[in-house]
Amino acid sequence: MLRTKLQLLATGLLLLLPTSALLAQREVASAGTSSASALRYTRGPDPLAGTRVSPLDAMRERPMEFYEKPSEKPEKESVPKPEKPAPIVEQPPASAQQVYNPGIPRKASGTPLHPLKRSITSTVFWIGEMPSGRNKVPNHKSSWDGNWMQNYGGYDDPNPSNRINYRPKGFIPKLNSFYVALPYNDVMGYARHKAEASRVIPWFKTCFSGHGKTVCKGRWVAIRYGSKVCFAQWEDCGPFETNDWQYVFGNSRPKTPHNKGAGIDVSPAVRDFLGIQSGAKVDWRFVEAADVAPGPWRLYGQDKGIQRVAQDSDAQKKADMDRLYKAREEWLRRQSLPR
Repeated sequence: MLRTKLQLLATGLLLLLPTSALLAQREVASAGTSSASALRYTRGPDPLAGTRVSPLDAMRERPMEFYEKPSEKPEKESVPKPEKPAPIVEQPPASAQQVYNPGIPRKASGTPLHPLKRSITSTVFWIGEMPSGRNKVPNHKSSWDGNWMQNYGGYDDPNPSNRINYRPKGFIPKLNSFYVALPYNDVMGYARHKAEASRVIPWFKTCFSGHGKTVCKGRWVAIRYGSKVCFAQWEDCGPFETNDWQYVFGNSRPKTPHNKGAGIDVSPAVRDFLGIQSGAKVDWRFVEAADVAPGPWRLYGQDKGIQRVAQDSDAQKKADMDRLYKAREEWLRRQSLPR
C-alpha cells in the first residue's frame, strides 16, 4: 500500500514538472549519466522544476533566433547603360563644300549633288570664231545647233571695246551670252545616243526625249575663279575632245594634252564677268536650273528651265496663300461660335 502511494505521489509530481524538466530527465536517462551531471543549466527561482532551460524551450520562447536568417542578396550595382553615341555627320572637305549657291542640292552625306572639278584650265572661244592654230573647226555652228550663229543673232565679238553689258554692242543676243563648251557629245549624227550616254549622264533618264536628241545642250554650270562665281549654259563640245565622259561626268582629269590640258571653253561674257584670260585655272560643276542665282546670265535668251522654275514658284506661293487664307477663315469661324 505504501509503495503504491509513493508511486502515485511521484506521478503527480511528474505531472507538475514543466516540459523542460521532463525533457531534461529523458536526456539524462538516455545518456546513462547521473542527474547531477546532467544539470548544465543554472537554477532559477522555481523550486519544483529547477532552472534548467532546455534548447527546445529556448527555441519556443525565441523562435526566430534559431532559424537561419535568409542571406540578404547584395544589391546589384546599377551599371549605367552606355549612352548611344550621337550620329557622326561626315563633313565634306573644305574644297568640296558648297561654294556657289546656298540652294545647290546635296546628297544625304552632305556632299553636293554634282562633283566639283578643281583647277581646270579654261580657254576662251566665241560664236563665229574662225579656225586658227590647233582649232580646226569654225564656231558658226555647234555640235547640236547647225545655225548657232544665226540663232544667237550674230557674231559674238570678243573684243572688249566692242562689248557692253556682257554682249556685243551691235545687237541684243537671242540666246544666252554666258555659254561654255565641254569635251563630250552624247549623240552621234543626230540619229542615236552613244552607248555609254545613258549610263554616265546623271540626268539622262529624266531628260530623255528621243533617240538622237541631246540631253546635254543647255545644262547649267557654275564656274568659280577666286571669289567670283558665274553661271553659264553648256552649248557646244570641246576643247579638242568630244568623248571625254570620264572627265565631264567622272573624277578624271581632262584627256587632251593641248593648251595645258584645257577642260572647258568659256564665252567672252564669262571671261569678262570673272576677269580672266585664256589659260586661267577655274573650278566648275553642274547645277540645276533651280539653283542658278540671279545675274547677267539671265538677261539674254529664253531658258525654259528658269521660266518653269519661276512659274512653279509663283504657283506654290499662290497655293500657300490660299491655304493660309482658308486656315484664317476657319479660325475666325471657330472664335465666333457660341461656347
